Amino acid sequence: MNPMLVHALLCAAPLVHSAPIAVAADPAAPQDVAALLPAEVEVYAEAPGLPALCRQGLRHPLLASVLDSPVGDLIRDEVGSPGLLLVGLSVKVGRPVLPAIAKLTEGGLAVGLVPRKGGKPLVCVAARGDAAEWKSVLEAALGMVAESEGLPPADLIAPQRTVDGMHVWDLGDTLVMAHADGLFLAASDAATLERMIALRGDRAAETSLAANLDFQRARSAYRTDAALVWSWLDLAALETSADDGLGELRAIQTQPAAQLLLGSTLANLGGAQSGALELRLGATSLELDVVGLDAPEGVAAKLVAPRKTSPPALPAQVDGETARGSVYRDFATVFRERVDLFPPGVQPAFAEATSNLALFFGGKDVADDVLPKLDPWIGFVSRPVAFDERAIPEVPLPGAAILVRTTEPETMGPELVAAVQSLLSILNIEAAQQQQPILTVNLELHEGTTITYGRYRAPVQDEGVDLRYNLEPACAMVGDTFVLGTHRALVKELAGQLARGELTQPPRGESLELSGAEVARIIAANEETLVLGAVLEDGKSEAQARKEIQGLGAVAGLIDALRLETARPAARDLRASLKLLIGGER
Repeated sequence: MNPMLVHALLCAAPLVHSAPIAVAADPAAPQDVAALLPAEVEVYAEAPGLPALCRQGLRHPLLASVLDSPVGDLIRDEVGSPGLLLVGLSVKVGRPVLPAIAKLTEGGLAVGLVPRKGGKPLVCVAARGDAAEWKSVLEAALGMVAESEGLPPADLIAPQRTVDGMHVWDLGDTLVMAHADGLFLAASDAATLERMIALRGDRAAETSLAANLDFQRARSAYRTDAALVWSWLDLAALETSADDGLGELRAIQTQPAAQLLLGSTLANLGGAQSGALELRLGATSLELDVVGLDAPEGVAAKLVAPRKTSPPALPAQVDGETARGSVYRDFATVFRERVDLFPPGVQPAFAEATSNLALFFGGKDVADDVLPKLDPWIGFVSRPVAFDERAIPEVPLPGAAILVRTTEPETMGPELVAAVQSLLSILNIEAAQQQQPILTVNLELHEGTTITYGRYRAPVQDEGVDLRYNLEPACAMVGDTFVLGTHRALVKELAGQLARGELTQPPRGESLELSGAEVARIIAANEETLVLGAVLEDGKSEAQARKEIQGLGAVAGLIDALRLETARPAARDLRASLKLLIGGER
């Protein structure tokens, strides 16, 4: 066997089989890598957890869980064994790849970006690590570049000049780099690199990014010790320097649809002065936090959930539940203060909506007489439905229901039920005009609660049971809680839990949890329909469509739960957190 290959296999073995190795703290407390980037940087990213992750390699518990799952089989089918790929890459570069990255970045890695509208962005990089490893890697990389260009390796390996004790290489028009004593700096132009070199050793330089007060606040408040990657964006500056896409994102906060569908926290994130992102990789979880600092005061203060309030309790979770959550939608403020909150162009739509909603509430002004009596917190529950054996849809979907509390249940309860009955009547008129089946309105008493529901007639023998049989809309008033759902069976179940006091307190702030196992079950149960749709609509072969659908099911099955939560950690800061639980407890 080739001696070089044997050496690479032995060196790369720890990437796959060794136990995790802790990263040793640097007693010298080197200069912060952010202090080596210029102050005008508008997009910043650092990777404090990268060395530890690289030292663990594929032995990281989360990566091991993924590779031991059906998703790992899909990865191996597409690209081959990750372990062997790492070995092959190690042979090619002449050193174990992941341990080398750990050594190169053990003192920090930072990347900065300054967009230039209509031009190439300015990019700069600062990294600190083992001096000997950096020297060896640079010599090997420059030697490879020289070989590809047909030049003697010595022509590139030798530095072209020295600036303030750092060796500098000019590699074309878009890359200039420098190295000394384990510190590596790179930029897309020579002037920027020389400014970065000048920042070396000056820990209090006002011309560095580390001196930016917004950056300092974001980093101290919203970067944790568990961060794998942490990033900061100067959103206010990017609005003028970046392409038009960011301006559109920041304008979302002025769109009523975004406020009502996404919620004010998500809609207002892009309008903050700056933003911070953190990615964490745990033993059984992948987490992403997105924070908007100094969000617009007017909209945020009026429509975002107050910091001291919590959502009401929901019916207790049951096995096999598909999803649940609580969202905050202050419809009363949206309609009452629409003129101050939103631009003139959307006001006619509000007038039309107010007029249409009045039809369901006996001509009342919903902004004054209905919405103020409803709690802004809205609960959501989705579960599989026990369909009537005579009307099981060809594509069975889980049922979904919302739960809304009212401050005046005695008067609002009947009005809400009447509004649903009016809605069913309108839907029936439209269905009749299109010669489609209609819903019959029925009442049922369940555990002391009246269930109002609409139902399609049972299909006759040999008649197809199409998608519409997933819909058996129902509602019920239980105490001060109004339940509205897509299917009678789910509303009955939730109403019973509410009546019996079988409740669970959801997390503080807005939240949504989705079961990956249930999504995987739905995909598997409807595989043939999904494959047929992909073949007919997308023109894919049956084999390719089936492979993609099964792959999607495998990914969903790997995820125990997906959680999205929003919060208001400070008066004008907004945060959205996404968490994937893999192989752990829910």
